[in-house]
This record gives sequence, C-alpha cells and structure tokens, in this order.
Amino acid sequence: MVVAATALMAAFASPVAQAETPDTLVLKLTPTPVAHLRQELGSLSTTALEILGGDRGEFRGGYLAPEGSVAAALTTFEDTWNLSERKPLYIDALRVPAQAAAQVKNVLKGYVTAETAVPSTTPVTVIDDRVSAVRPQPVSAAVAAELDVPDRGMTLALNQQGHRGIRHSFFGLSNSNGAYGSGYSFYAYEHDTKVLSVNGGCNDNDFWILRNGGLGWSSNLPGAYFDTNASDPCNTQDMTVGSWNAHQLNGGTTYTVDTWGGHGGAVLSHMNLTAQALRIKRESPNCSGDTPKPWCVGVDFPTPIGRSVRLISLNPVMIPACYSWRAGGGGERC
Repeated sequence: MVVAATALMAAFASPVAQAETPDTLVLKLTPTPVAHLRQELGSLSTTALEILGGDRGEFRGGYLAPEGSVAAALTTFEDTWNLSERKPLYIDALRVPAQAAAQVKNVLKGYVTAETAVPSTTPVTVIDDRVSAVRPQPVSAAVAAELDVPDRGMTLALNQQGHRGIRHSFFGLSNSNGAYGSGYSFYAYEHDTKVLSVNGGCNDNDFWILRNGGLGWSSNLPGAYFDTNASDPCNTQDMTVGSWNAHQLNGGTTYTVDTWGGHGGAVLSHMNLTAQALRIKRESPNCSGDTPKPWCVGVDFPTPIGRSVRLISLNPVMIPACYSWRAGGGGERC
C-alpha cells in the first residue's frame, strides 16, 4: 500500500506550538523482522521517521530517518546496527507526526498493538517490549554554549600512493568547565568532516576521496570512534571522527585525526569542517557505558542538542589543500 508523500510532508512541516504538545505518535508494533516490514511498506515515503527496534533481547536501537522512502530508512536502520551486531533485527515501534498517524496506521493495520502520544522533544525507547517516553536530561542554553571546541588547528588533505588522506591537528579542546560531564560524558565531541561532490552528484567519479575503498582512520581523542554515515545524503562522503569520552579531553593535548580512503574519480571536492559537541542519548539503555556508540550521538528528536562551530569557512572549501584555522574565525591556506 502507498500513502501519499505530500500528506506526510505536510504533517511534518507543521510547526510545534509548545514543547509539551503531544505532536507525535509512537505506534507500538508486533515485533516484526525488518525485511518483512520493509516489504509490506513498499513505496511509502515520509520526510521524517523514528524507528525503534532490536534483536529481541540483547540490545535496542533507534534511527531518525531523513526525507525519503520508509523502506530505505528501514534498510539504513538495519545497516547501522549491523556495524556491531549480526543477529536478525525486529522493529518494535515507529514514531510519526500525530497529523499523519491515521494514514500510517492504515498502512500498518494488523501490526499496531498500541499507540502513545508524546511531544516531539521527548525521546522514547523500547525496554522489554514496552515503549517508554523518557524525559531528556535538562539542558540549558548556557550549558550548550559552554561546550568546548578547539581554539585553532590545521587540516591537510593530500594525495598519497594507493589512497587519499585527510589529517587534522588541533589545540585547546578541553573539558575544563565540566560541561561535557564527569565520570562519563553526556556529550560527545565530533570533528565533523564532510566531503561533498564537486558537482552535486552521487557517483564515485564525483568525489576526490571515497569513504569505502580501503578506509582507515586513527586518532588520539579519548574514546575515539568513526562516525556512522547513516543519515548522510548520497552526495556526501562523511570522514568524521569523534570522542565518546569527551569528559576526558585535556586542553594541553594536541589532538590528531587521520582518515584515508579510496581514490574517487574527481581531482578535487568541496569540504566542510565543523566542530560539534552533541548530546549522547544516555537515557537509552543502548547508549550507556564507555564503549563508543556513534548511533547514540546527536539523535535527539526533532533536532540534536549541543553546539556547532564552523572551523574553516562558512562555505565549503576545495581539497586537496592545506588550511589553518581558528574556531569561529575561519581559515586560510597554509
């Protein structure tokens, strides 16, 4: 069955009058394998969707899908969690806008067992087959503004035999005011590196560097992890490395991030470099502990909570090249 995309788009486009308005609906489903639900939904499209599921016992996960087909979003959910798990995955719940719920329920009739209206600002999780709305950690604007980012640094993108590489070195990144947390981090730091195709295309020949093709990475960031590209558009190669244990950041340390990947067919690409301090969804049982879980970072619904500062330029810059930069002050060629 197919639900008109325009109806769902209109529902998601409606503004939220108040933070506490129950403007989204969580539909509890009979636990259903991803592949089966993907087949049933066919070409259903939406501008946003939250998917919750797990492997029936050991872990639970979530995914906030961007605009596109629901079938594609379910595939991405499966691929994201299969980074660390190789068991069959089941969908437990979907969160949709309240105004689109009737149409979505019509498509999913026979699967929906319960529904819960919650504000879009309230995270939800699934524990022991129960959908629970969990109040997020209170975050004031002052705390978000205090989240530290690097003072200055240098970024070098270069051609190398057999691969292409991007090296970052940066200074002044700390947790001196404790805003990232203590004991464990409420926020992760991400050195967000997005390589864009020079002409907007999505083929390997449209990029200077490829995320696949022998990708490697290294960093001395505490609790370093390579970011998932689950929600990135096809015209982007995400080369982001983050720090899961950002509470351990030391302002006296020079941090480095190296990523290298395959040769694309283009001789150059555009690149954005942004410092991001993003909330970890700690209230989810899957996002606890010291093991990095990139799919738990920056997934607050409807928008991530944290701080973002462009490091090189407000506009994409060309690579390969070398740039020196200061946070918030832009950069220049080395």
